[in-house]
Amino acid sequence: MSRSRNPPPPWGLVLVRLVTGGVLAARGWRWVRDGGMDGTAIDAYVRAALPDAGGLARWWAELFLLENPEGVALLARSAALVLGALLFAGALTRPAGALASFFLLHAWLYAPPQAALALFLLLVGAVACSASRAGRRLGLDPLLDDQLPAWLTWTRKKSTFLS
Repeated sequence: MSRSRNPPPPWGLVLVRLVTGGVLAARGWRWVRDGGMDGTAIDAYVRAALPDAGGLARWWAELFLLENPEGVALLARSAALVLGALLFAGALTRPAGALASFFLLHAWLYAPPQAALALFLLLVGAVACSASRAGRRLGLDPLLDDQLPAWLTWTRKKSTFLS
């Protein structure tokens, strides 16, 4: 019996993907449904974090986050919902995990201290999803890998050129 070149990920990683995606999607849905996480909340969180922010975090907050907090809030609500749903479904897990990591890094840097641990754990889960192929087991990635281009799924496909 030969072993596959890329065995499916362990079940523990699948559980991390499901929990990370489920928490993000549920939070995003709540924000969309109830109108939470608006521009005033973004402005308040970022301004409260500025005194402790380092050079790059302060520069990014002043350049981007505080310039259009309503747009950032819309992006945050949408990102949490869409990226959480993708991770939960195991669809495009590597790019979705990378984008969720970027989103959660922002949340971790600028959120209130009482949310720091939960956001850090979600960030670690999103990084794990982006670094692995967590959607290959109990997810939609095997179907999408064959249907979508490799640059979108972040997979290596067999080359048809000179093969």
